[in-house]
Amino acid sequence: MESQREAWVYLDIVDAGLPLPEPQAWIEIDGVPTYRLDFAYRRARVVVEYDGEEAHAGRDAEDEERRDWLRRHGWTVIVVRRGDFTDARRDRWLRELRAALQPPYSNRRW
Repeated sequence: MESQREAWVYLDIVDAGLPLPEPQAWIEIDGVPTYRLDFAYRRARVVVEYDGEEAHAGRDAEDEERRDWLRRHGWTVIVVRRGDFTDARRDRWLRELRAALQPPYSNRRW
């Protein structure tokens, strides 16, 4: 994990009892590592990304291009931001993640 808040995202996933994602996963296009994802569930095609203000400043277009590509290729993209660690907002993205991991994926080993 590249930041403290990425670690918080991971710990929230653990605390929620959800399957553990693959951190810092690379997506290859034509055999070339192209997009790095903060947390990926490859089989379920789910990605969770933390958008830190410092790390993502000025990268909005790059982030949207990556996320658009992922969505077009069947991935569910969940974005967590700084304010998403309060109870209600944390519950929202964790519910979204739980729903994205529903069967046939939830009973598989990651």
